[in-house]
Amino acid sequence: MSALACPARFETRPVEPFGIELIGDLSVPFSAEEENFLKALMDEHGLVVAQGQQLSIERQRDITALLGPIPERELYNVSLDDGVLGTDPLTFHSDMAFCHTPYRYGSLHGLEFEGGQTSTSFANGILAYRKLSAETRKLLARLTTLAVSTCRTGQAFREDIPHDAFRTQRAAVIYHPRSFEPILYVAEAQHARFNELDRAASDALYEQLFAILYAPDNVYRHEWKVGDFVIYDNLTLQHARPDLTKLSVRRLQRMGVADVSAHDMLAEFLDQSGLPEVTEAA
Repeated sequence: MSALACPARFETRPVEPFGIELIGDLSVPFSAEEENFLKALMDEHGLVVAQGQQLSIERQRDITALLGPIPERELYNVSLDDGVLGTDPLTFHSDMAFCHTPYRYGSLHGLEFEGGQTSTSFANGILAYRKLSAETRKLLARLTTLAVSTCRTGQAFREDIPHDAFRTQRAAVIYHPRSFEPILYVAEAQHARFNELDRAASDALYEQLFAILYAPDNVYRHEWKVGDFVIYDNLTLQHARPDLTKLSVRRLQRMGVADVSAHDMLAEFLDQSGLPEVTEAA
């Protein structure tokens, strides 16, 4: 638990297998003590869940902005007909991991759900790294990965990479900019190759790592209800969602934190995506 004392108007309880639930009304502006407490919870747990909230898009922005700058051009309202994500299942990924500067944090607020249950699953790269053998850690220390934008519903390492795919290269293990904890930073939807290995060895290593990353004891599955609010560390955690085609309504408010503007992350991708202007969610 955070070294800071829990402010009087909040309570906390752990979420399994990782994360923390924050109990209290988040629509009321925070004191300095409460702001520091939320940031400490994120540093320690990487995932904060609050139920029964009623947050305007402006209030969600205020809360999320405690963790860093909000890009000006964003997908603020995630729905089945948003023209960006649609209804397809999404395998585990980290927002914009195929860009030179991924998002640092994200937040989601459940507004409306009809037609059945829906969920978002989170896998923890810090906890996964701790479970690796010394031999595997030593191997990963010298490897870099190719991250691509091509795979939404499968595993990128099993596919041939189109020549026009958006891509970047980075270390297989990164270090958190605040805690300096090592993070196993490979995701099934985005990481296609270990650059220093041949195809067979690269694929075999991904299979080994993903068995640890996506094991039940390393994944938190959040079943959405109206009013739920989730803040997640986009470097420590990956997230995924199931097929949504049987739902009639699934609508969430979304907010991201990034060091650079969304356009500077990858201008071509955002120019093609048709992201809407910022509006108050109905």
